[in-house]
Amino acid sequence: KPGRGKTTVLSHIVYHCASRDWLILQVPGQTILRNMLGSPPSLNHPGMRDSPQKARYFLRNVRLNNELILNEHLLTETHHLTKRISVDTDQSLLQLIDVGMANSDATTMATVALIHEIKECNRRGKFKTLLAVDNLQMFFEEESLVKDKSFSPKLVYFKVAEFVLAKLFMDLMKCDDW
Repeated sequence: KPGRGKTTVLSHIVYHCASRDWLILQVPGQTILRNMLGSPPSLNHPGMRDSPQKARYFLRNVRLNNELILNEHLLTETHHLTKRISVDTDQSLLQLIDVGMANSDATTMATVALIHEIKECNRRGKFKTLLAVDNLQMFFEEESLVKDKSFSPKLVYFKVAEFVLAKLFMDLMKCDDW
């Protein structure tokens, strides 16, 4: 129910974990799924859609919240973000984010690679991670209702799992591979 303080409690948890040097992955569910219509087809994930603007938004927030931690840790493997863009193992997680933010073609794949690297660092015990998700239920709905402002103010249904970022965040919440 709205107005019960769920987001406020989540904000307090994020603050306390950040003050104890945890890596914070804050996934704003409602913001990520808003205005997804018109997203281009994914080049790396057939049958799905990319949303580079949303991926850039997520990467920017991860960078702002965790700059010191991300700069200390190197990549565990080379990531090929596009045919021409790759990030090598001798670079930091922060550099992966910077490459993804600088190249819109590589933004979504940089987000996928970052999540993979953070999970790997967690498995190895390099740092603790808090996954803070506001509006969690939005990722587990089969369809979501949005306004399609490009054609008319009518409401349109779209499948949440068609979007690479939404699927990535749904997979992120599974605890079996952390």
